[in-house]
Amino acid sequence: MTGYVRQSAADIVPTAVVRAAPINNEYNALRDAFAANGGHRHDGTAAEGHPVPVIGDTDLLNKIATDTANNRHGVFVEVAAAAVEQVRFQDGAIVPVTDNDIDLGTSSLEFKDLYIDGTANIDSLVADTADINGGTVDAAVIGASTPAAGTFTSLTANTSLVAATADINAGTIDGAVIGGSSALAITGTTITATTGFVGGLTGAVTGNTAGTHTGAVVGNVTGNLTGNVTASTGTSSFNDVTINGGLNMDASSAATITNLTTPTNAGDAATKGYVDTSISNLVASAPGVLDTLDELAAALGDDANFATTVTNSIATKLALAGGTMSGAIAMGTSKITGLGDPTANQDAATKVYVDTADALKLPLTGGTMSGAIAMGTNKITGLGTPTANADATTKLYVDGILGSATSAAASAAAAATSASNAATSESNASTSASNASSSASAASTSATNAAASYDSFDDRYLGSKASAPSVDNDGNALLTGALYWNSTSNELYLWTGSAWTRSALSGSDFVAKTGDTMTGALSLTALTASADSTFSSTGALSISKGTTGQRPTPASGMFRFNTTTTEFEGYNGTAWASVGGAALSNDTTTATNVFPLFANATSGAASTLFTGNTKLLYKPSTGELSSSVVNASNGIYVNSQSIAVSYTIAAGYSGMSSGPVTIASGQSVTVSSGSRWVVV
Repeated sequence: MTGYVRQSAADIVPTAVVRAAPINNEYNALRDAFAANGGHRHDGTAAEGHPVPVIGDTDLLNKIATDTANNRHGVFVEVAAAAVEQVRFQDGAIVPVTDNDIDLGTSSLEFKDLYIDGTANIDSLVADTADINGGTVDAAVIGASTPAAGTFTSLTANTSLVAATADINAGTIDGAVIGGSSALAITGTTITATTGFVGGLTGAVTGNTAGTHTGAVVGNVTGNLTGNVTASTGTSSFNDVTINGGLNMDASSAATITNLTTPTNAGDAATKGYVDTSISNLVASAPGVLDTLDELAAALGDDANFATTVTNSIATKLALAGGTMSGAIAMGTSKITGLGDPTANQDAATKVYVDTADALKLPLTGGTMSGAIAMGTNKITGLGTPTANADATTKLYVDGILGSATSAAASAAAAATSASNAATSESNASTSASNASSSASAASTSATNAAASYDSFDDRYLGSKASAPSVDNDGNALLTGALYWNSTSNELYLWTGSAWTRSALSGSDFVAKTGDTMTGALSLTALTASADSTFSSTGALSISKGTTGQRPTPASGMFRFNTTTTEFEGYNGTAWASVGGAALSNDTTTATNVFPLFANATSGAASTLFTGNTKLLYKPSTGELSSSVVNASNGIYVNSQSIAVSYTIAAGYSGMSSGPVTIASGQSVTVSSGSRWVVV
């Protein structure tokens, strides 16, 4: 129905709930469409109805039709059971379709007044009375057979006009001689001369005057003046001359317009001096190659939209106040100066900032650290043999010290045995001294040797001390490799030449082969387990980690954490692959088919999720699947014909179902205000 917009579309089925609101909306729309005020207007806009091209009766034999092709309206009347076009309304005219066919009124139904501002062409005019205020009445018989008085504005006689007296207030007298052979004065409103006027003409002349005027014209001339006004001598003076057309100064002569004043109004004529000065001021000090419009246009590239071109060009440039570059800046060998100190990671850095930061770094050639180095599980390799007390020690050096400590312990034991033997020998020598002087001499030598041997041992094993000694037992400097027993900590210490270091390790310092607990980090190049291994604790196992670019040379079975992808990964013999839960990534490709796979769960997060496009969303907690475009490859969308659970179509959403649809007893479908549910 024209002007009516359907409010909803639904089938009413026997088991459905019929609600008043939708039906009431339909009735309201029908009421509003036909309202006297505010109803549809048939103007072609939304809800107003299409334009009505034809208005007529039921069989359209009497009608008014719109002819769009010819821009006119036609009025049709039924004639002999056919619609015949009678009159056409078009631009500036009401035209009958057939010549001399349509009457304007009838003898019994007449129009009242007829107003025509123009020419009326009438074949025959019958008028009860006539009041003709102008124009001509051609070939008209006035008074018929009986002459009657006539009053005319213009009277034309084809032969002669004889009148005792004549009071002619208007019109023309053609070919008439006024005054006969004697000239008489003529007084009239309009005088027309077919040849010319001779003599002076005094008084105002209105109307067109043709021919050549010789002599002075005194008074005002109003109307068109065709021809030349020539002064044989002197000049002609005019006050306040208004020219509605062109002024031709005859360029072939030296004619000019002179004595003009300086123009002040926009329509004033300009003097040469004024124009020259204006142009000079306009050109000012412009160079010779830019002092004409053509040269300026050429300099602007003959671009009529130069301002827009420059504006668009400037829009691609970086403002002096700053902005964001969308491409790289190639500086060549030039510098960027005046930079502020960087604060963000992507800020450009100054030389001072870089030099300052560089001064805080340790050169490759070496230097002094002002803080600790945390190596984590990494090693320091390539160390030289330590010479100073604070030098880092290599494994080889430590192993050598531990070996020296073992040798020193063995030497100490041997020295103790030698001392005991020496004492025994001394005792034997003393006993033997009474028996033989030669034995006494030998015993004396043995005692001296034993004392020297003991002194040497005493310098290397200093015995038990409560604290670390700074000199040996004789007060001399400590020998490298010297030992002493610390009675406070019950540990054996070795002098390295510059410091005391613990040289004996207890069983608690080692991990038992049968199993034990490590309290520190274990750095391994390789770990091989001959059987299944178990790590049991409430903590965590820290494994190798690094970026994608830091991946080691791969071997099947390798396992690490990738800090670039934030995923655990393993090498399967062919490629590195993610291990464990899947990561959520935005795959924006639309060139290939993708298959979303979700965990079989009704709450929580999906453990496996592949997305082909962010416009596809599935909520496991509610079972909702949404997509910007739904495409059924088989061409069929299927829905249940039974609604077993009440459902509400939320505001801002509309629903569509394929019927018939049955709503279970006690259940309902609620459509929020402004929403729609269409059952097709």
